[in-house]
Amino acid sequence: FFVSVQFDLQKQLEKIQTLSSDLEEVSEMSNNLDLKEIELKINELAQVGNRIKDNFQDDTLNLPLIEKLDAYKRIKPALSFVVNAKRTIDSSLEVRTENLKNLKSDIENSVGNRAKYDEYISNENSAIEELKDFVNYCDSTAKHSLETFGTLHNEIEKFSYELENENTE
Repeated sequence: FFVSVQFDLQKQLEKIQTLSSDLEEVSEMSNNLDLKEIELKINELAQVGNRIKDNFQDDTLNLPLIEKLDAYKRIKPALSFVVNAKRTIDSSLEVRTENLKNLKSDIENSVGNRAKYDEYISNENSAIEELKDFVNYCDSTAKHSLETFGTLHNEIEKFSYELENENTE
């Protein structure tokens, strides 16, 4: 019986080690979100958007330009979401790390409800998988938005300056 319990505890500790590795991977993915670049782009988007808003004329639009402007204006909320999500991600990483540390300590010291260890491990696994999915979503949102920015920014910025010049003449 004692050997069986020891084996279960060892398996549980191995699962926690795997979860800790998974969590470290999620942390690295989160750290790869370049908030400085994203915040710079948000500022550029705001400047161009304000310039267009301040100098807009109804007769200056055609359908292809409208489509580009629509895509361009969706970049800022998407990037702002990523910046705000980063705070949630960082907080969740801290909570998950602390939970794994405490669970490992409980298992090693046979503290708490031992019958629930597997359930607690399963709950942490689910939470880490959800966090990983969320970080992946933020990463793909940031990449797509930055690609769209790269494709459209020069043209939309040029258009905004042209509007401004037309209104100052």
